Amino acid sequence: MHTLSYSATTLTLPDDLVWADELTWRQVEQTEQYLLTGGLWLQAQARLAGRPITLTGAANAAWISRADLLTLLSWKALPGQQFSLVLRSEGARTVIFNQQAGAVEAQPVIDFSMVDAGDYYNSLVLRFLQV
Repeated sequence: MHTLSYSATTLTLPDDLVWADELTWRQVEQTEQYLLTGGLWLQAQARLAGRPITLTGAANAAWISRADLLTLLSWKALPGQQFSLVLRSEGARTVIFNQQAGAVEAQPVIDFSMVDAGDYYNSLVLRFLQV
């Protein structure tokens, strides 16, 4: 089960969200520069924060109600706010929304001119940065 919590509110996220970039995180930042002498100057340091967490739902998957989507969008609008994200019951991670990458995306299952809180959206994508 996936959950996202803010203050005293916990939102259950769709179970079929996949952590798309889980295994692509570079844990070490490294710079390389050649000196005038021809030697190589390397600097390497472990990254301490900023791991991207992109949760994606395939087309027609990862359904979410309009009410829950509006909650996510209101949380996304809080600049720099930290949230507690639990993926697959593996323990909590502290995250912020990755505003630069688009943060939240979803498509309506059916387009209605009159929307209701119970309407559903799918193809949900959530983009976070671990802090």
